[in-house]
Amino acid sequence: MLRRRKIAEALFKVLGLCSLAIGVGTLVMLFGALLFEGVKRIDWQFLMSFPSRHAAQAGILPAWVGSTLIMLVTAVVGIPLGVAAAIYLEEYARRTWLTDLIEVTVTNLAGVPSII
Repeated sequence: MLRRRKIAEALFKVLGLCSLAIGVGTLVMLFGALLFEGVKRIDWQFLMSFPSRHAAQAGILPAWVGSTLIMLVTAVVGIPLGVAAAIYLEEYARRTWLTDLIEVTVTNLAGVPSII
């Protein structure tokens, strides 16, 4: 009985490692193909042009400028506000159900990936 369980466990480990290898291998191959095909298409015109219906003239200037501006505005507003709130909650606020709720919420948000 024990020997059979160890054999089943070993087979399960091998099956899991094979599945992992197939998944990671596929991901690496797709990422490599993306890099290999994509890097040769990125040039100065692509980065500095506006979107176009014609693929040869298309660019991403508004997209990366807009993303950069959103990050800057978010940082300018969020960093001082977050630091001020943290100092207030840690140093001055009384321990109430609201501060406990905020603390639990902040702890839970720390576990969420920032991309979401």
